[in-house]
Amino acid sequence: MNKILYIIIIVLIMGVFLRIFPYLLIFGIVTWAIVKIYGFFNRKPNTNNKQGSTYKYDAQEKQENVSEDDSDDINEAIDVDYKDV
Repeated sequence: MNKILYIIIIVLIMGVFLRIFPYLLIFGIVTWAIVKIYGFFNRKPNTNNKQGSTYKYDAQEKQENVSEDDSDDINEAIDVDYKDV
């Protein structure tokens, strides 16, 4: 008797979900479109920007923490002899 009750409850919940799902899908698509449009208009270049909208980050300006010893690590490989089993 309990199994039948559980099956009925699951079918009712799935029926309600399937009736609500199209509305949730439409709401999600509209919300996504609004966020994309809002982000597009906020991406306009700022007129008060002193660097201008054509400034690009130069990767060569960035100082990376690379030491000169990193190139020597290749020479210190450990040689391993494997035995056939």
